[in-house]
Amino acid sequence: MSDDLWVTIVGGLVVAVSVWILGVAHGQWKERSREGKDRRAITAALRMEIAANLTELEAVWCEIHRPPSVQEQTVAPHPEVDILPAVRLADRQRPHWKWDVWDTNLPRITAALDDADLARAERFYQGLAHFENRLRAIGTPWESAAGNLNLDDRAVQAWIELETIAEDLRGGGNPLSPRRD
Repeated sequence: MSDDLWVTIVGGLVVAVSVWILGVAHGQWKERSREGKDRRAITAALRMEIAANLTELEAVWCEIHRPPSVQEQTVAPHPEVDILPAVRLADRQRPHWKWDVWDTNLPRITAALDDADLARAERFYQGLAHFENRLRAIGTPWESAAGNLNLDDRAVQAWIELETIAEDLRGGGNPLSPRRD
């Protein structure tokens, strides 16, 4: 074989290997770019779902803590805590929490969030679940012989716990909001 043929073969191989390496690198870059977009999209969707839940919680909290009206049935006084908001909460339609993003995208969420953000988001959703649990435990207010609405001791304890949960959720804000350090 002549030297020109070897140069052509080696040159062709160098070009082929170079094109293959560039193709692999480009494919990896596109995959990382796609993963980055997916991370941003799932994080934004989860942030919006949490924001909607916080908005719902705030609306419920304002509604049940409004001043008593003249037409409202009286509530028996309790020595530990004001139970009027608990009675209102028990009598109203349950809050409409949003769980779709959290429930249906957990593998994507765990890939998208760092450990600290994931732990904060999980604590938020656990707080909503605890809120629901304590709300169910309040049950239905009963009417005393004097015509006042009342709650039994277990319901009052559930209300006290629910207040703490709600204040933690409200005070913590959106765990995925951009932080300013």
